[in-house]
Amino acid sequence: MTDQRSPAKIIAGCTALCGFSVALLSSILAEVTAETALTRAILALVVCYAVGAAVGMAGTRCIREYLESSARPRPGAQEEIPQPSTSTPT
Repeated sequence: MTDQRSPAKIIAGCTALCGFSVALLSSILAEVTAETALTRAILALVVCYAVGAAVGMAGTRCIREYLESSARPRPGAQEEIPQPSTSTPT
């Protein structure tokens, strides 16, 4: 049994983890207290999750609309192209 996840949730999770680690590492390098570092990192986690979810949903919607539009027949695509005659003039 496979667990299928939506791309928007995967993008949101990856963005949130990246935001958390960048905020935590930059706070540690700035030599702030552990409480401040974790507070900033958790805040970055929440904000980056929201941004990643929005970007993921927009991307998913764009891809879905593109696939739906490419599956529809285009107007004029069914027109037959006139072929030159193959008979020789007599």
